[in-house]
Amino acid sequence: MTDASPLDVDRWDDGSGVTTSVVLVVQAPGGSTVGMLARWVDAGTGRRPVLVLSDVPGSSFWWGVPAAVLLVVGHALQVFRAHRQGTADVVVLGDRRAPVPTLTELPVHVVDGVPSVLSGRAPRVLDTAEAVAAARSLRLRPVPDLLGRMRLEHGSRR
Repeated sequence: MTDASPLDVDRWDDGSGVTTSVVLVVQAPGGSTVGMLARWVDAGTGRRPVLVLSDVPGSSFWWGVPAAVLLVVGHALQVFRAHRQGTADVVVLGDRRAPVPTLTELPVHVVDGVPSVLSGRAPRVLDTAEAVAAARSLRLRPVPDLLGRMRLEHGSRR
């Protein structure tokens, strides 16, 4: 990891939750870099926090490499740490755009802020109805819309 944009905080209109977003620059051990949108969704009392990792247009993350996923989850948790307590219950979702848009529950567990792969579990792709319901419940803005909002509010730093 090399960089992160300013945090974007979106308090839900009804006051029940908040979504904090940041664009991370992920650097592979070989030196190549890719942008990744990370969103921490606090959907309110009694609901588990959700970390949503999304491809940024023009980038393609290494979703099939567990070490890369753990690297970006760890970095996102560091960036959001000042704003979040208790990450043990966090659900980690991958919002992939290519080759087909999918929302996937990633087999990641967090203990004391350190992510690890849940052994014996594979990523679970949400079916279309479940993905739509999750995106609506979590109030996930489409990635291009959110990136546009972030550029307007924080200047064009990316």
